[in-house]
Amino acid sequence: MTPTIDYGDDVRIAAEAPERYYPGARASACGFRVVASERESKAAGEPVGTPLWLVEFSDGSAREVPAHYLTRINDP
Repeated sequence: MTPTIDYGDDVRIAAEAPERYYPGARASACGFRVVASERESKAAGEPVGTPLWLVEFSDGSAREVPAHYLTRINDP
């Protein structure tokens, strides 16, 4: 699987994302992994096989967000 987002890209979290992912927020992609086990699935609240991006917000906080809720922002 090739992600459509790359490290350092600016991204926007979809408006329909659950509140825990901060819908509508802008962030920077800084890490990537795929949920690989039932234990990870339970901790992430997402099914095994879900691609997750670690995104960092302008205040320095970070959160893992499923890739399907992210869109790359092309503007500077």
